[in-house]
Amino acid sequence: MTIPAYEELLATTSITHLTSTAALEFLGALVDLAELRGDQAGTQHALTLAAALSIATWPSVDRASYYYTIANAWDDLRKQTATTLPQAWNWTNEAFDESLLNLRRARNEPDFELITPERRCQILTNLGSSLSRGG
Repeated sequence: MTIPAYEELLATTSITHLTSTAALEFLGALVDLAELRGDQAGTQHALTLAAALSIATWPSVDRASYYYTIANAWDDLRKQTATTLPQAWNWTNEAFDESLLNLRRARNEPDFELITPERRCQILTNLGSSLSRGG
């Protein structure tokens, strides 16, 4: 799948027709580009598109990547809405909770050990960082 330009990603209204691999590529690109631009609306759009996906039938390794991507989107949203250092470190908010929950879901997927070593490290590193931030 060729990743569309950011404006096309934002204009997309549904990704439910995509394969799990294509949907993950799409969401990953949208989350990454929204984070690079500091675009809260883009991050929220990624979360909205992701919520419409039926991932129950996806392979476990794809579900883990889905949860990892969603966790990143929530963490980006937390950072984008923080305007002060205390807000950035506040761990009692929805975005922090959702990010942590999705990282735990990724880690608890049955085929976690079959995920590429790089992705496993990303999940575990982000999970460790989130737990450290939470105290």
